[in-house]
Amino acid sequence: MKRLSAVLFTLISGIILSACSGRQSSPANTIRAMSSAFQKGDADRIIALLDPERLDDPALRIVVIDMIETRIRNAAAHGGIAKTEILELREQDDTAYATIVVRFKDGSPEASEDFTLVKRGDKWFFGI
Repeated sequence: MKRLSAVLFTLISGIILSACSGRQSSPANTIRAMSSAFQKGDADRIIALLDPERLDDPALRIVVIDMIETRIRNAAAHGGIAKTEILELREQDDTAYATIVVRFKDGSPEASEDFTLVKRGDKWFFGI
């Protein structure tokens, strides 16, 4: 019985991981990944979601990292992010435009921001 349970667990885990890893890159998925990274305070993941062509500039990279750390601290000061909602999302060729609302856990006023996302190869990134 234990062996059957282990086999079923492995099989189900493999199916779930395959489904998740097969997720096609899209602006909406990139926004959700960014929201999740901010909720976890994962600066490395956030940087990985930014336009890699722009991060080649060392001076800009330092500014961006500082901005990310400030935003992570700001979210934490509000108890974290309760929810991120995409109000508008428009795609035009290899560029997408999004309006996003962030709601904080402490009930403080929500923050709304406009973002540009760019497609590099087959992946979407936040523009800088």
